[in-house]
Amino acid sequence: MDWLRWKNRSISLHHVHYICLCPRIHRDFSGLRITIAGSISNCVQQSPVLQCPGSSRRKRKCCREHSTELCMGPHRRRHHTRTKQRHYYQSITYQSFDWRTLVSMKTLDDKLITSALIDEDTAFTPRGSTSPWLAGLRLESFPGPSLSEQIAQAPHAIQADILSPTGTFLIFSSSHEGSSHFTTPEMISEAHRFGMKVVPWTVNGLDCAEELFKDGADGIITDYPNVVRRWAKQQGLRVAPKYPRQRVFSCLYQHMR
Repeated sequence: MDWLRWKNRSISLHHVHYICLCPRIHRDFSGLRITIAGSISNCVQQSPVLQCPGSSRRKRKCCREHSTELCMGPHRRRHHTRTKQRHYYQSITYQSFDWRTLVSMKTLDDKLITSALIDEDTAFTPRGSTSPWLAGLRLESFPGPSLSEQIAQAPHAIQADILSPTGTFLIFSSSHEGSSHFTTPEMISEAHRFGMKVVPWTVNGLDCAEELFKDGADGIITDYPNVVRRWAKQQGLRVAPKYPRQRVFSCLYQHMR
């Protein structure tokens, strides 16, 4: 990301996670309190309606295979300190493609809710090598018996609370005709057996969302929450209350002054 382009720009909530995760950018915007994660958390704390899961998700290139510290850097300590001080356990989900960071966060504080992201790029590696994304785990080492069940068993081994697989990728099989979704009913059922929730991503089609919910998914990650929320209400599914727009923007304005 070209961080120089951010200078002299208005900062929206859409940009906050980039700023919070990049100290170099953070220094340039140190005068704006909205760039501080604690300010955003204060907004959440002031409104009970806003007690919704918050996350920052970026898929970065994996660093050295057996080094958790290098992948986390100072952000691990900063995130941990704020969470312990302010008790945001019910409002924060720490999710990552790099499962080593999930192991590290659980070691620091086992009350944190962690979500294990996985897709075809992180699960499968050329020539059967160990994936650098899965904290040293090899899917074939789990009993299964199917690949879907092995994928569900793996995050349980690192004490993840949520399995978050890709909800749209198709796996083409040479052993039988056709293809199957990466996220299957067997995967969801196996994850539930271990007490984990299943929240596939990024699901933007209502037909795909409907199929996943029929298969037992606990939720989905989408780029169109208003559309999916409206559909979910029509289906009689439980949805979170809408946020109080004026209160939120008033709080943001206060922290941007």
